Amino acid sequence: MVLERNEPGLFPYFTQMTESTADGSYWFQAVPGQYRVQVQHPTFEKLTDATRDPMVLQAMRRAVSAPFSLPGTGALPTVLSPVDAAYHGYGPIAMQGKPMLPLSLQFSPAQAQASASLALYGLEDPAQKNIGYPWFVSPRSTKPTPTATFDGTFNTPKAREKIAIPGEGYYLGTLETVSAAVAPAWTRQSMVYPITFFATPLM
Repeated sequence: MVLERNEPGLFPYFTQMTESTADGSYWFQAVPGQYRVQVQHPTFEKLTDATRDPMVLQAMRRAVSAPFSLPGTGALPTVLSPVDAAYHGYGPIAMQGKPMLPLSLQFSPAQAQASASLALYGLEDPAQKNIGYPWFVSPRSTKPTPTATFDGTFNTPKAREKIAIPGEGYYLGTLETVSAAVAPAWTRQSMVYPITFFATPLM
């Protein structure tokens, strides 16, 4: 569990880290301000995205809370909404071989009240085989079995390429935004599978 300061206009930065108890609960003590929490899989710092096996672990890579405020001295403790770290939807994104473009996939949100997107990544750190921010994110869908299509064009500001290059390695996963009766909402990021495309779309 990682607590990060998340003040408006600033990039979130690390403040504290702790481990959850056997029942999944955790706590931090911090000064008043804006924060967010990352719930990370135990392998997050120990394995690279290239070596982690999603089908064996059946869990999320991490979950990140929406920003929330911690009040001043004398206020009651802030209780965050729970988030499920399990994930059993890896079957549809465990690609075999080299698919053609455009790629259409049907996948399932792991939780009710979740909107889900398909996400593709390049390697943020090729030497360490770890992903960074997604290079492509499909529109969110709340359907029980959403379908997303990637035509080969990356659509986020973090993408270092405009289109997918045949033979180059990328990583495929999902993103879910889970609403909750008690704030904050959570974004659940799945672990990722390697994917290499056979051909790019005609430009």
